[in-house]
Amino acid sequence: MGTNPITICRTHLNRLLGVVLVSGTLGTIVSPGPVSGTEPQQAYAPSGAEPAPTTLRGPACAVDGDTLMFGATGGPGRCRGGTEVHLRGIDAPEFAQKCSAEWYFTFACGRSAKSQLAKRLRNQVVTCTARPAGRKKGLAGECFTDGENLNAAMVSSGWALRTPGASGAYAVPERKAREARRGLWGTQFVPPWMWRRKAS
Repeated sequence: MGTNPITICRTHLNRLLGVVLVSGTLGTIVSPGPVSGTEPQQAYAPSGAEPAPTTLRGPACAVDGDTLMFGATGGPGRCRGGTEVHLRGIDAPEFAQKCSAEWYFTFACGRSAKSQLAKRLRNQVVTCTARPAGRKKGLAGECFTDGENLNAAMVSSGWALRTPGASGAYAVPERKAREARRGLWGTQFVPPWMWRRKAS
């Protein structure tokens, strides 16, 4: 009695692949391998999309010239313990940074930048649309008070710069501030990102 060629092929295939389980629906295949005692895991392909934005609304205080905070718990005059939001696309002097004015007078321009933002936040309801800030802690986004874009306002005042590589959204306010020598543009200063590099 001859051997059935179909049986030979089926035996050979099972030796190569292991047991292949096919569900009741054609085309749904569970790969061979140790499956005892495990649950199927759903695979997720990376989408590459940004996280959904978060909207925050309420009073806020100034951490520095380009960062504000909602829900601060440090008491009057102390901006800490809440949710930080960095004003995306701009960069202000660090709190400890100093600049030089006329006659080589050195002053704390980082504190001046913070004061400019604090004035715009005082007695205001702030609305921010933000996402996780990546390497920075907290969130980053655009913030508004009564229709004023705080990101653009800080650049227009001259107390913040447009960050390298940022979109051209703040290019015009920065050019006008530089031409009018407002804020930092009326001093001798090191761009904040260069100051941080030297200070680190």
